[in-house]
Amino acid sequence: MPPLPLYKVRKAQLSDLEFIHQSVTAINQSNIGLNEFETLLKNKLKAVGYFIFILDAHHTTTDRAGLLIANESQYLIDKWPMIEIQEFFITPKFRKLGAADFMYSYLENFAKDKNAYKMKVSCKINSTLNQNFYTSRGFKISKKQYLKPVY
Repeated sequence: MPPLPLYKVRKAQLSDLEFIHQSVTAINQSNIGLNEFETLLKNKLKAVGYFIFILDAHHTTTDRAGLLIANESQYLIDKWPMIEIQEFFITPKFRKLGAADFMYSYLENFAKDKNAYKMKVSCKINSTLNQNFYTSRGFKISKKQYLKPVY
C-alpha cells in the first residue's frame, strides 16, 4: 500500500477556474458554460462570507485533489455565525487516500477560528456515502427541507 499523500489547502483563485468548473458541474450534473461560470466565480471570489478552498497534493500545485465551497451566515437571533458546506468534492484519484478527512478537518478548524457555533450541510436523500461521511463526523439530521422551483 503506497503512503498517503500529504495535502495543503489554499484559497481558490481565478486561475483555478477550469478545475472549479469541472468539479461543480460534476457535483450538480449541470451544463453551465465556462464563460458564464467565470463571471459567477469572479463575483463569489470577492464576496464576503463566501469561501472557496482548493486541496492540492502537497508536492505540486498542479495536482488538485479537491474543492470545498462554504459560506458563513448568521440569523437575526444568533450570537455567532454558522458555516454551511455548499460543495465538497474530492477528485477520484485522491479518494480513499485521506483527502476528504484532511479537507474536512481544515474546514472544522476554519469554522472554530471564525467562532462559528455550528456547521451545516445538505445531502441528497439517496446519497448514502455522503450521509455516512457526515454522520460519522457528528452531523445529525435536524429537519426536512422542501424545495420548489419558481421559474
